[in-house]
Amino acid sequence: MLKVIKYLFLVLLMPLAGCTTTRYNYDPTNTIRTQSVPRELLQSITIEKETLRFEEKKIASECDYDLYDVSIFKDNTVITSLRWYRSKRAKKNPRPVDFIWPILAGKKMIVANLYAANIFAPIGVDSIIIRQNGKLFKTNPPRMPKDFIDFNQETVRSLLRARRWAEQKSFFDKKRFGITGTSYGGILATVCIPFTRDFASHKIIMAGGGIPEILNSSVEVRVVRWRKALLQQIAQKIRDERTPQLQADYYNNLDAYEKKITEDAFVEMQERFQKIEKWDPFHFAQYAEPETTAMIVTLCDNHVPSANQKRLWKKLGRPETLFVNSGHFTLALAYFQVKSFLKEMATKHYGLDRS
Repeated sequence: MLKVIKYLFLVLLMPLAGCTTTRYNYDPTNTIRTQSVPRELLQSITIEKETLRFEEKKIASECDYDLYDVSIFKDNTVITSLRWYRSKRAKKNPRPVDFIWPILAGKKMIVANLYAANIFAPIGVDSIIIRQNGKLFKTNPPRMPKDFIDFNQETVRSLLRARRWAEQKSFFDKKRFGITGTSYGGILATVCIPFTRDFASHKIIMAGGGIPEILNSSVEVRVVRWRKALLQQIAQKIRDERTPQLQADYYNNLDAYEKKITEDAFVEMQERFQKIEKWDPFHFAQYAEPETTAMIVTLCDNHVPSANQKRLWKKLGRPETLFVNSGHFTLALAYFQVKSFLKEMATKHYGLDRS
């Protein structure tokens, strides 16, 4: 009940406390040339040999869309799940379709639902929410940093599978595919850029590059808990491996002994973070086409730090961007500005009727 009251209060507050925004319009003369994607990178992630089976089930019907559950099977096992919002407002077929990564991978899809139901469906664009399997910031036991690379690679495969399903539908325009991602979903959308160069639209919201920095400094509750659990696990490993030597070095000084273990564990954690860099958004942003990219950057963010968001914006070639004076979750106070911007970008990128 308390949560309901809290959300109602925020909704009532939105018109009164809307965050100020600044618009940046893309300037072709103020960008770097987009790099070509290495063939080795494209060949490193492939689903060509996978035999897939698709099942669809209609689960709801609303004013602007019909909602379907889509399951993608491999060897009778569901490996990717989709939520498909089929727009009732499409004026003609074939229609555009937007693949959406939620604010957090997994079942938390409130923000993604907001895009699909309230923004894209009314303008005639279908939305497909990709539900990634697994909990990213698992704490018991904590997911290792190297697992982030596997997670990101599986992200790309999930998108390619969703695309294969969409390409079988005659009413989807294969030249007007797009992708939208928010927070870590925006990081995933950036990672997918080399594999979606032919997409008509890339919309990246509250995402940043420099994953080691973000993992170190983010105050997001799940990240903080995961970081603490990981540090404790590494410290315990050091105790198990080096206790006799450390006890001899710090005989009768327990505080110094624990401090040394914590310091060594922190150094090892940083070394593990650095290994994620080859799958960092900064590395993939160089393949983006600024003309088909749009960003929303939050300027007072300490979940995905604002500095990392602005650096990613520059790496992407300074695309059309809405800068919002808000934090990560207080972006909700700028809901109407965000909705207008995303609607405008989708209309522009997909060549829809502006009337």
